[in-house]
Amino acid sequence: VRRAALKVLAAMVKGLPDKLQDVYSTFASPLIGRFSEREESVKLDVFMTFAEMVQNAVIKNQIQVTGTTAPAQVAGTGILEVALLPPPKERPAAEYLVAVLPQCVAQINKQLRSKAVKTRQGALALLRTLAECMPQHLEPLLAQVKDELIRAMKETNSGMRLDALVCIRHLSDNFSSATVYQQLAPQFCPLFLHCCNDTYYK
Repeated sequence: VRRAALKVLAAMVKGLPDKLQDVYSTFASPLIGRFSEREESVKLDVFMTFAEMVQNAVIKNQIQVTGTTAPAQVAGTGILEVALLPPPKERPAAEYLVAVLPQCVAQINKQLRSKAVKTRQGALALLRTLAECMPQHLEPLLAQVKDELIRAMKETNSGMRLDALVCIRHLSDNFSSATVYQQLAPQFCPLFLHCCNDTYYK
């Protein structure tokens, strides 16, 4: 029954774009509460349904969708000027997800500590989706999940390592505060260099 309800919710998110504000305001917070679902198969469906909500809350940059050039902004880092693409444009309904994002990240962090590999994979995939679609809102919360991202980058599971790397890439591509990454660099950079020695991750 719970899996069927999740499929209905995912269908509503995909098929009712004009009702997203009502759907998100009603279901975003309760769905996060189900991240602790006892049955793993249902929990994975919860992750995928929330990811669907995140993806439909934004409009991807043109360059992400078509490969064409989109206007870039220039960020002053104090060291060099870096041209950045703006983060994905948010639909009005996104405000409901942004409001519960701290709660969401806290719950994802708990699931990333699970002993179940599939649960950790699902939580990491959701974190990757958040990094892709809402990088500017996830960035201030990055420190909360850094230990689990480091753990994932040390995994023998290639999918988890790749998801962790791509997550950090999406965040750094749209960074607003260089200080966040400067603080994490001593822990992240040795792992990046190690991955560079592997042609799969390079």
